[in-house]
Amino acid sequence: MLIPSLLYPYEPITHIFPDGVKDSIITKLTSPWKRALVSFHIPKPNSKKELLTIGSGFLKLIDGYPFIFTASHVVRDIKDLDARYFMVDGELYPLEKVEVHLNDTQDYAAIELPASMLAADKGFVFFNNQPRPELRPTSSMIISGFPASKNKFHKDKPSKGLSQLNFAFHYFQYNSLNEELHFPFDSRPGKGTPITIEPESSFDTLPSLSGMSGSPVLQVMDNTKTGALTLRAIGIFKEHKTKNEKCLIASTFVQFAEEANKIFNIESPFANTHD
Repeated sequence: MLIPSLLYPYEPITHIFPDGVKDSIITKLTSPWKRALVSFHIPKPNSKKELLTIGSGFLKLIDGYPFIFTASHVVRDIKDLDARYFMVDGELYPLEKVEVHLNDTQDYAAIELPASMLAADKGFVFFNNQPRPELRPTSSMIISGFPASKNKFHKDKPSKGLSQLNFAFHYFQYNSLNEELHFPFDSRPGKGTPITIEPESSFDTLPSLSGMSGSPVLQVMDNTKTGALTLRAIGIFKEHKTKNEKCLIASTFVQFAEEANKIFNIESPFANTHD
């Protein structure tokens, strides 16, 4: 059953900040977290220098342990390739043989940090799942990642950095049968969902979402003590449906799913099976 966020007891940020689009609120909210975002790359066919973006991901601590999260199908698509890479905070690393924890049912993967990343002498930024009582949820969500069409680069040429797409939704549906989030979205040109571009966005139009699989779904949180907004990673974008139900679909992490199940008074379909 799809439960609309109209029944979710928290308002979207469009109600809290009605001028948010004009003030580029989504762009400003996501900017500090770009260092926690990950992109996955493979060599362009018949080229040893050009790289293509084939997926997105993010750094997240789970009970203090660091992982790279993405969609499991992104990992499966590249697992047999001789050369594969990921980029985080402007640095390109080989994706070596590492432990990968796959959940194909919900299509997400937790990758343990490769040795090359652990050896890097730099601090990394992680989302985390530690409860913060002062943060109140909103019903606004952001999918933040790296579309393939805007993120092709050459290993020998100076990089201007990856182009980060922040796709915000102020309405969602919660699927009680599998704890997924559905974001209604019709991508048909001229017929589909109207898109508003913030003034400070690096995009003039919405690009293809190819390459965005594995992006974090970020819930906007309102700090009740300071009035400031922040983000928490509550799911992973995994599929764009374009036929019958036109929508984007994301899996959810346990923390959000448990909160939603309690709010909507439903029992988890994955009771006693969550990782």
